[in-house]
Amino acid sequence: MKMHKFILQTFFLVFATLTACSSAEQDPVPDPEPNTPPTEEPVPEADYSGLTAENHPRLFLDEEEFAAMKAAVEARPDGYLAKLHAEVMSLANLMGLSTAELTFTLDASNKRILTVSKNAFVRIFTCAYAYRYTGEQKYLDHAVKDLTDVCSFESWNARKHFLDVGEMAAGVALGYDWLYPELDSETKTLCEKALQDYAFTPAQNRVWNLNFYTANSNWNQVCNGGLVAGALAIYETCREQAQDIIDKALESNPTVMAALYSPDGNYPEGPGYWGYGTNYEALMLGALESTVGTDFGISRTEGFDKTGEYRLFCYTATHRNFCYSDNLQAENPEYAMWYLAWKFNNPSLLYRELEFLDAGGYGQGNNEGRFLPMLMAYAYRMDLDRISPPAQQYYSGHGAVPVVLIHTDWSLSESDKYVGFKGGYAQSSHSHMDTGEFYYESDGVRWSMDYERQSYQSVENAIIGLGGSFWTMDDGSYRWMVFRMNNKQHSTLTINGADHLVTGKGTIVEEYTEGDALGAKMDLTPVFESEAASVMRTVKLENETNLKITDEVTARDDKDATVRWTMVTEGEPTFTSNGITLTKNGKTLYLKTIATGTTVRYKEWSSDPADYSTPLTAYDAANPGSYLVGFEGTVTKGRSAIFRVTLSPEP
Repeated sequence: MKMHKFILQTFFLVFATLTACSSAEQDPVPDPEPNTPPTEEPVPEADYSGLTAENHPRLFLDEEEFAAMKAAVEARPDGYLAKLHAEVMSLANLMGLSTAELTFTLDASNKRILTVSKNAFVRIFTCAYAYRYTGEQKYLDHAVKDLTDVCSFESWNARKHFLDVGEMAAGVALGYDWLYPELDSETKTLCEKALQDYAFTPAQNRVWNLNFYTANSNWNQVCNGGLVAGALAIYETCREQAQDIIDKALESNPTVMAALYSPDGNYPEGPGYWGYGTNYEALMLGALESTVGTDFGISRTEGFDKTGEYRLFCYTATHRNFCYSDNLQAENPEYAMWYLAWKFNNPSLLYRELEFLDAGGYGQGNNEGRFLPMLMAYAYRMDLDRISPPAQQYYSGHGAVPVVLIHTDWSLSESDKYVGFKGGYAQSSHSHMDTGEFYYESDGVRWSMDYERQSYQSVENAIIGLGGSFWTMDDGSYRWMVFRMNNKQHSTLTINGADHLVTGKGTIVEEYTEGDALGAKMDLTPVFESEAASVMRTVKLENETNLKITDEVTARDDKDATVRWTMVTEGEPTFTSNGITLTKNGKTLYLKTIATGTTVRYKEWSSDPADYSTPLTAYDAANPGSYLVGFEGTVTKGRSAIFRVTLSPEP
């Protein structure tokens, strides 16, 4: 049934392409009448009739589709599809066949079994794939043992951390479905009972104190994704309960999708959490499409078709991530890109993914590769030998946490200049006090950088010991005492030494997308309204050569505004009478400032947390190889000043 559907979809796609080519030779079609909304295909009706005991496997790749995928791999043993298959098999052999016992073990915070759940997912899913592909008994035996072990746990930790449940449910669901013809009745019953008792019932009873059904974060996606996969896998055994789980996801997820991706696709929690949430969104939507024939229109959420571009632009020129907020700098494969490239017919989204594949280790050799088998369902349907780099240099995303991202040539080399500019607010999920920060790479150097997050566990318990919570994000919370989270340790502004206001939001008010300058202006006033009357920051890359940052600050009538302009850099600073010279790896960048309405004093602040005194100093991560440089200038109360900074390779 699904193969016929795919053939029809392919036919209509080819037909539409031929029609478009043909019509190009005819008279142009007149524009639609003003205010006429575009015609959109109706959302297909769901068909649950295929969710029967006789119809397994059914998630992502049924038997016919798996055979077609396998034939495509073997037809091009040197192609990208074969490389991707090799990564799945490598991960199956490395982790899937691990003899380490899966046990219910809480992490150091005494809160999560998340690592256990992820390990179970990758082991079960990769072994299920390897067994289906090779027929080798060892993969089946390992997957069955892992299924039996985790489904015999005391629980999946629903009361403490429901993400653990979402991850475990996904792994069990996929193993159960893909290996269903080989499982004995006892194992099937054990898996069905565990999904019902450890996942469905706790979700229906809302046992977790953060209700993921209403959370505008990756929690909604991960928990719903795992639950829906489980419901689709065992639907025929508990029809009423499974349908309730699916219905609750269909009720809650669209609202969260709009909050996370609309209007332009940028993800509020940043690139790392984009991967976590979007992988599970792809898992849920793909599971629905492959079993009941529709994702109920959720993939049509405004901005979702652009979100792959956002993620692609978060890869920097020096092969890192723009790691704003609670994100890490190390770049990594993004498995949801394969679903998005197929779903929205945008193969350029795979530009970096294929580079990762060529470099080897795409599966990362750890539990982050747990989605790899799912990718094969989309990869074999695309021509992976015709992937071009992105054409655009500029991306902007509005929404909850606005960003502007620039790549000059996509070579990901010294000639490729990269700019990131972030708005938003500190109280958004996983955020830091980094509103207004700019990130800049050229000549292979991070001239303006962002510290990646330090381990949660290293500070969570310390803050609990002080009577607070790492996850309380109000003004004055202990979270903002963590060195890497405060505004003074980001490439942004601080006024009168104060923390950013956590609900103050930086928004894009103007964009520069044509001519010799690329960039944007943001209104940062709400971030500083207790210390200044108005704050506007403009970041522009001019002639692909100089980065210019302009800050317009108006002081309040009742107080002066002492502006601290900070840049976090890898460049070693030398201070001169008219600026700062930065050097790194034989490269040089010159920072110069022209101030109107005030004077500036160039300064360097220590990047070593040990030089500061806070209740968390002993727990802060060190920052070797980084410097905090910039200047200070005071704006007299009721007056305005403009700070014009140029970062240039020329003195």
